[in-house]
Parts: sequence; C-alpha cells; structure tokens
Amino acid sequence: MISSIISLLVYAIQICIAVIIASIIPIFVFKKWKRKNMFVILLLLCLLIELLSIAHLANNPFLICPTEYCGFISEEDKQNIIGYNSGIYSKHIPVIPVCVLVKHADDVSIIVETYYLIFGHTEMIISDDGPSYLRNLF
Repeated sequence: MISSIISLLVYAIQICIAVIIASIIPIFVFKKWKRKNMFVILLLLCLLIELLSIAHLANNPFLICPTEYCGFISEEDKQNIIGYNSGIYSKHIPVIPVCVLVKHADDVSIIVETYYLIFGHTEMIISDDGPSYLRNLF
C-alpha cells in the first residue's frame, strides 16, 4: 500500500515537472501571438521532445570518470557500469538516472554514485561478484 502511494506520488511529481518545463516556450509564444492552437501544438511538441530525451537519457546516463581512476576502468567496465545503472530505478520508484560518477576504482572493485532526475542518488560497489548497493535511494 505504501509503495503504491510512493509510486503514484513520484509519477505525479515527475509528470507535473515535465509539463511545467515543456510549457515554457509555448507560454512565451502564446503571450506574443495569442493563438491557442499554436500553444497546444507547441506544448505537445515540446513535451514529446522532452519525454524522448528523458527516455534516451534513462538508457544512456552520462558516465564521469576522474582521470586518476581511468587506468583501472576498461571499456568493458564502462559498459557494465552503464548497464547496471540504466533504465528506471525500480518498478515502485520510477526515477531516471542522469549521471554516473566513479568515486573510487582499484584492481579489486569500483564504487560508483548514480544521480537520478529530481530524486537523490545511490551508491554501488562493483566487483568480480557483480554489483551491490552501498546506499539505496531513500
């Protein structure tokens, strides 16, 4: 019950923020030309572009690796890090990853921090055994 309420709340907040951001340009256009049809078409177009961009970002978050850790991370490791952190956080908490930051890397493990659109971040350790969370979203 609580997870359903949290999920609905997160969806509602994200939809409201997406509509607010997408309406910035159409509002300026409406103030200048006073055409409702143009406002609606521009709003739908801006919302479509925004949602497609968010969907692309969810599957391809930015990976930031400081230069001191680049020697420890191979291309395969980079692909695995992106693979572990792409998509939405969970079915119950549908937040989208924006950026994955490598906090520490050595020969044994890699620690990454994933920042999510609007809602916080997680911390994960990746070793030969696979990934495990050090810090969850909440």
